[in-house]
Amino acid sequence: MKKLVLFFLIPVLFSVTSASATTPQLVDVDVDFPAHGIFRTTLVFQEGQNPLNRFTIQRVRKVSLVKQRPLLLLSPFNASLGHYALRTGASYKESFIGNLAENGIDVWALEDRFNRGAANSCETGRGNDCAVMATWDLHKRVEDAEFTRQLILAATGGVKPVIGGNTGGGFAALAAINAHPTHYRGVYASGSIFSNDPAVRARNRAFCEAFEAQLAAGQIFFDGLSQFTPIVAAARAAPNDPSSFAPGLTNFQFLVSLVSTPGLLGPNAFSDSYIFAAGNVGAGTLIYMNAHVFYSDFETFGTLISVQHFADISCGMAGDTTHTGKLAAFQGAVKLLGTGQALGPMLQDTAALSTSASSVDVVLNPQDGGEADNFLVEDALRKQLTDKQLIPWIKAQF
Repeated sequence: MKKLVLFFLIPVLFSVTSASATTPQLVDVDVDFPAHGIFRTTLVFQEGQNPLNRFTIQRVRKVSLVKQRPLLLLSPFNASLGHYALRTGASYKESFIGNLAENGIDVWALEDRFNRGAANSCETGRGNDCAVMATWDLHKRVEDAEFTRQLILAATGGVKPVIGGNTGGGFAALAAINAHPTHYRGVYASGSIFSNDPAVRARNRAFCEAFEAQLAAGQIFFDGLSQFTPIVAAARAAPNDPSSFAPGLTNFQFLVSLVSTPGLLGPNAFSDSYIFAAGNVGAGTLIYMNAHVFYSDFETFGTLISVQHFADISCGMAGDTTHTGKLAAFQGAVKLLGTGQALGPMLQDTAALSTSASSVDVVLNPQDGGEADNFLVEDALRKQLTDKQLIPWIKAQF
């Protein structure tokens, strides 16, 4: 099967990867059937000689796909495509990406370039040289999206795709239509890096300046999970044991307090009202988010984070319009899907920029929810809040 797929891929890949020596090259391919009737092709590309400088594309579709409805789906910031395969049910078709494919969407999922190694695994000047992470920013995500779009056009006979993504994937999708407003027929995002709120801009200006100072000092990356890993591990392994991090709370109560206290998560909290998930600390409960889905999602993230990439996000929230200043040129459909206490107000501000769009739809549900509360939830709730909002909308663009 792999040889057969490669036979059909060769002319497609040649048309895209023969541009220059610096164009990403295919280094691995895999094909499988993650569920009955669902066909998945996984392509791994590498740019240059550094094995860290890789990204993955997965094409997931029904074997019996009739109509071409390509969706370029971007992974969240610093996360693998495993994010879109999360589910509480047993079948792959219960996941977001599996459900999209089952409903006739030709999904081309693009993974962020990310690093799961430890800081001491970086080999300066040779091998796994983490210096390459200085190039991992929103410009690079847009560049990788354009590379994937060319593959989509070659494979589908020129069908223009919809582009979208969750949170950081949404940031990148908006940056892509900002840079190339005629290349996509629609965009969906559950995150944005634009706000008109002076308080949001002031909060993020401080983080933006801090990241810019790190870059000026030569700091290319930082360990983004070291503080959270032991907290998540304790909540997962012994949720009812007393927390060693917060006297008077259990391990799970402390986790709930971190994700549900407004503005607590530093640069990850984009506003003073931002929460990751709604919860009740005293009761030790999450209102919407499923803890086991959250634990699985936590495992999809890279350990080392590009300072430049995080600077792009914080500086955008602080008022830099590098990646949002041309959104008025986009004439396709816009779908912004979020929750009330996460990026909701910023999504509304972003909608106001889309003055030439054929349609603009902003859905904030649940109103009291955080970033995770329309996705890292039970399958049935995710389908209600996310899948059923997006699938008819995507189909309507073709």
